[in-house]
This record gives sequence, C-alpha cells and structure tokens, in this order.
Amino acid sequence: MYTKIELRKEMREKRKRMTGSPETTFLSALPTGETFFVYRSFGSEASTDKLIHSLVRLGKRVVTPRIEGTDMFAVEEGTLFKNRYGIWESDGAIYRGIIDVAVIPLLAADRTGRRLGYGGGFYDRFLSRTPCVKVGLCYEEQLLDEIPSESHDVLLDFVCTEQKFSDVRRSRT
Repeated sequence: MYTKIELRKEMREKRKRMTGSPETTFLSALPTGETFFVYRSFGSEASTDKLIHSLVRLGKRVVTPRIEGTDMFAVEEGTLFKNRYGIWESDGAIYRGIIDVAVIPLLAADRTGRRLGYGGGFYDRFLSRTPCVKVGLCYEEQLLDEIPSESHDVLLDFVCTEQKFSDVRRSRT
C-alpha cells in the first residue's frame, strides 16, 4: 500500500488527465438540504462552477470555504480574492448557521468513504465540528480500493463521480 505522500503525488498527476462532469451527477441526485457548503474548484479538481450556480438558481443557500490561519470557515458570498494557495475565496461574513450538505474536494477516495486530501487537515478539522452530509466530488478514476487513513480523518457519506452517486456508508457495515 502507498503512503499518503506517495499517493498524493501519483493522484495529482493522474487527475490532470481526467475529464467528465461530476456536477451533473450531483445535481441529478441532489441531496436534501437548504444550505450547501461547496468548495471552489482549483486546478484539475472536479469543477464546481456549474454546481454553485445551479444550486443558487434552485434557491439554495451556498456557502464556500475560507482559510484563516490553520482553520477553515464557511462564508457567505462576497468579493472574491485568491488565498495563499491560489484558490478563490470570498471575503463575505462567516456563516454560523446549519450546513446540510458539504461538497468536498479530494485527490482520491475509497468505497468506504475514506478521502485523501492535500494534507493540510483543513477539511477534517472543519467537518469534525460541522454536522452535515459529506459528499466527495471526484472523477471515477479517483476511486481506489483502499486509502490509508488516520484516526482524525473524517469519512465521507457519499461519493459523486461523473458516472454515479454512491452511498459509501453502506460499505462500512
């Protein structure tokens, strides 16, 4: 089995060649909720532009991530700026209400809901204090048989690819 560092490097390279639209699958299987926390896609991540616009058109509240120090917060829409990692963020107010569904980026996931992120722990820390449905958005080729994990890693509830929307909680029983 790969270490997380080795797997991150391999999956970053592989993801550059992936295509498709997990956004369309997500919208067709739209989870129940009024407030959606959706990452702003960066680089070769599965795009969320169409998803964000579609959710707003459906009358859903969309909040997005903003990093402050070592923490990440859900924020309202505002003026966009690039953070220290080159990712677009909003300068809007921190959202303190209930989040129903979080749409989460990843480098790889497995069929039990383990997720390989970039290694900063921002999403694990945020999700550990935010009760919500957790959906990993990715390409089918990012699904692996097994991802190395640690005790602080937060598991996904669903994985959405360009081919299907899967309830990965069932695989854990």
